[in-house]
Amino acid sequence: MNKKGFTLLFILVSTIANVLLTLLCIALLALTFIGVLKAFHIEAGSSAYGTALVVSFLVGLIISFFLYTKVSTLIIKKFNMTEKFEDKWLDHSRSRSENGSSSKEKPRQTKMPSSVLPTDEEKEEKEKWGE
Repeated sequence: MNKKGFTLLFILVSTIANVLLTLLCIALLALTFIGVLKAFHIEAGSSAYGTALVVSFLVGLIISFFLYTKVSTLIIKKFNMTEKFEDKWLDHSRSRSENGSSSKEKPRQTKMPSSVLPTDEEKEEKEKWGE
C-alpha cells in the first residue's frame, strides 16, 4: 500500500473511531446525569433532564476531542506510523511539534513604513536627551 492509500485508510478508520468515541462519551455522561437526577428523586418532567442532556452532549464532545487527540498521537508514535503517512498530511503538524514553528519558513520580520519611522532630527533629539 502506498503512502496516500495508507493515509486515507488511517483517516477513515480514525474518523469512525472518533465518532464512536464521541457517542460513547455522550451516552455515558447522559446516563450518569440521569442516574444522579433519579437518585435525588427529581421528577421526570422537570427541565433538569433537558439541561443534563445538553450538558452531557457538550461535555462529551469536549472529552472525546481530548481523548481522541491523545489516543491517536499515542498510536502514531507507538507504532511509528509517521513514515507511512503522506508528507503533505503530516507536514503541518510535524513542523509545529518539532520546533514550535514551520521549519521551511523563514522567520517573519516586521518592516515599518517610512511614515512611522523617526526622522534624523527626532533621532538626534532622543540621543541628546538620553532616551
